[in-house]
Amino acid sequence: MRIKQSFRMDKTSNLLISLQLILQRKATLQMEIIHCMVLPDGTIPIDMIPKIDIQGYTVTEWRNGADDSVWDFKNDKVISSVILYPVLAPESPSNTALTELENAGFKKVNDLKATDYYNIEIAARKDGFVDISSASQENNANVHLWSNNGTAAQKFYFEPQSNGTYQIKTDVTDGTSALEVDSGKVALGTNIKQYSDRNQNGTYFIAMKNDKNQYVFVVADKNGNPAVTSNGKIQLMDLTGAKVSNGTNIWTWEYIKGSNTQMWNLINTKSANEARAKGLTLVKDFVEGEYNIVSATNNNFALDVSGGKQSNGTNVGIWERNYADAEKFRIEKASENGEYYIRTAASGYKSSLDVSSASPNRGANVHQWASNNSNAQIWKIYKNVDGSYVFINSVNGKALDIAGGNVRKGQNVGVWDVNGILNAQHWKIESATTFDAANPELEKITDISSLGISEKDWVQLGSIADSSFRLDISSGTDANGQNVHIWKSNGTNAQKFRIKKLTNGNFVIQTKISNGTKVIDISGGNTNSRTNILQWSSNNTNAQQWNIYRVKGTDKLIFKQASGYCVMDTCGASMKNGSNIWLWFYAKDNGAQQWKIYK
Repeated sequence: MRIKQSFRMDKTSNLLISLQLILQRKATLQMEIIHCMVLPDGTIPIDMIPKIDIQGYTVTEWRNGADDSVWDFKNDKVISSVILYPVLAPESPSNTALTELENAGFKKVNDLKATDYYNIEIAARKDGFVDISSASQENNANVHLWSNNGTAAQKFYFEPQSNGTYQIKTDVTDGTSALEVDSGKVALGTNIKQYSDRNQNGTYFIAMKNDKNQYVFVVADKNGNPAVTSNGKIQLMDLTGAKVSNGTNIWTWEYIKGSNTQMWNLINTKSANEARAKGLTLVKDFVEGEYNIVSATNNNFALDVSGGKQSNGTNVGIWERNYADAEKFRIEKASENGEYYIRTAASGYKSSLDVSSASPNRGANVHQWASNNSNAQIWKIYKNVDGSYVFINSVNGKALDIAGGNVRKGQNVGVWDVNGILNAQHWKIESATTFDAANPELEKITDISSLGISEKDWVQLGSIADSSFRLDISSGTDANGQNVHIWKSNGTNAQKFRIKKLTNGNFVIQTKISNGTKVIDISGGNTNSRTNILQWSSNNTNAQQWNIYRVKGTDKLIFKQASGYCVMDTCGASMKNGSNIWLWFYAKDNGAQQWKIYK
């Protein structure tokens, strides 16, 4: 349909006026229908289309509907009509206020980038910067004016939003929080604070700039419209009482033409966030689930709740990998901004990793505490370029840290300044699993017959690393505490053993030198690596029970302690008479841990 201006059809004015009145009586948000005349050339006289006056709405365009109309000029009447649909759009109730800013020379900007960091300086005072009080990372942290101090508390970036506004993200939280008008209130004099990124009124700002490169920041609602007070006033980021001294609060106030406590300079700077400065990337989409958190430099050692206890205050440190609940954690999202809770399996997931007393200090201890979802229990997860992770606590901005970077059993874990030290602060996050699931190349032996022997058979256990060596009881005596080592095959009773299955599915290894009254035993019932293996009287404890695995498709056997992670191993893989047998971490294809049965 073609539409053009025309001043004809005076004879039809009564008809059109009648239609206009009907339309105004029906004026709502719903689509309206107007019947208008068509000229012989197929055009419609625009001046004859009635004006629609619906408060708060404008007609953005007219769309034609069914065309079943003809104007009969000869008989001067409408035989039928064209149906037009007006497209209604809401007018912003604050358009006049923005116009006032525009008339003062401010124009809306859309060229701020989330990769650029700024100090936000008040125009009324050189070096008077927007500052997060006490460099706090917590929600509701106050925002005020302070002298330039070069910290992350005074650095911000502007993240463009789909609604045409910006969120002003805080560097001190690595962008997980933003400046926000308190609770999204639309009222003059409302405090501006820091809060975790969320979609609500008051977390968005319209940025406008004049020809002096001075900015004003207009508070917007979540639809991107200026947030207007009940008396029709827009709100700008402003200094309380127009003061410019340190500590002056940042709040909202109506636009005052020429006020230099509402105008701001953006000064380019660099992020002062320690994690970002170290090249770490915040992970906002880590998959929730159950995990082991292990040292990135030695995955035989894992984060561990001491003794697997459930109680508040139980210490957290490093221990040898054992697949127990003490080393299992559930990572849950605390927000959509890279913040997570780390729940402990030892507590039945009722407690979390917690910075003791919510301490802001380096060296603060990390322990287990009943979940309360405080910042002391919130951790940001960052990824290194090598694929390892760093955990940074939200209460103090410090990283989960192995004391002294010393990766060994029993070493304490606390928090420390982010320093990029691999041994101390880099972790691997691995799906929590069992020994069996972690080592699919092995099959677990459940019946002695699958080994081609019976429980009556005395057999030798030869090393796969060197088939000339056999497992051997030192000095060939039956005394308790006799050491177990390897020795060249000699056919004596000191090298003969009988494997028996217990009712719980585990196995014991009896020694022939004792006529079966003594067994292969782990010294002190310890589950740690480097624990010695010796001969001791049978007592049915865990220290004497073993799981047996076979490398699939071979006759190579692995003897793993039933209550731990480590396996029977030849110390240092040294193939010589007297080389000690101890516990060590399982390693695939390690002949010093693999044994073959000889009848």
